[in-house]
Amino acid sequence: MFISKKHLSRRTVLRGLSASISLPLLDAHAALAGYADLWVAVTLGLASLAWTRWLLWRERGQWLLGVGLALCLPAIKLEGAVWLLMFSAVVVLDLLPSRWRWRVAGGVAAIGGVGGEVDRDGPGRGVVGGVAAGAADQGVRPATARQNVVAGATLQDCSPRRCR
Repeated sequence: MFISKKHLSRRTVLRGLSASISLPLLDAHAALAGYADLWVAVTLGLASLAWTRWLLWRERGQWLLGVGLALCLPAIKLEGAVWLLMFSAVVVLDLLPSRWRWRVAGGVAAIGGVGGEVDRDGPGRGVVGGVAAGAADQGVRPATARQNVVAGATLQDCSPRRCR
């Protein structure tokens, strides 16, 4: 077969040939266990670099590249959606005025602090691991009713006051 310059340039044909050869190899490496994590990390890194360049020089191409690469993260692996949300949060915080950044960060921290509390009746009165916090000094034995197992730790729904 002879490649001439009648319809496509030689460079275009060679690019197409290299893409058609390398895409099955790329697919095989992405399908192997653990290899998709590498592609997610590289894509997130390139998206972050493009975003940083856009912040410095405001080049439209870098913005498109950063957003485009970030949108590809869920297509590579399901966990890429979590990284996309984190990248989006950073982008939103970068675009906010500086006085709003602290307010939003404080609000997120407050929501996270409230959401992180599990079965607390006051300082030192939660029930974790089958032993009521503060039960030793109050002489209260923990109840065994309605126990939930969360991440290997036993949490009980009763406080020392209710489980006597």
